[in-house]
Amino acid sequence: ADVYSGNVALILVWDGEKATGLIGWSAFIRGADRVAKLVWVTGKHDELSRLYRSLESDFRACGFAGIAAVARPGWHKDMKRWGYRMTHIEYEKDF
Repeated sequence: ADVYSGNVALILVWDGEKATGLIGWSAFIRGADRVAKLVWVTGKHDELSRLYRSLESDFRACGFAGIAAVARPGWHKDMKRWGYRMTHIEYEKDF
């Protein structure tokens, strides 16, 4: 629903022959700054890791002041290596 409503934009990760990942992202305002938010990332971890620096540069070139990310705990090591700091922990409960 968030994609169809325009709240989340998509980035297709392509290896030249087939799709290898998909990134959902949105934008929000923090103070006077526009920040990109990685809402979800799915695909092959190694390929997505190699793509990250390019993704960061693209957001910076588009005028974003930073990136926030919602990520599974398995991404913690990569996020820390890329300069992220943990600010929140999200909990979920299914009924």
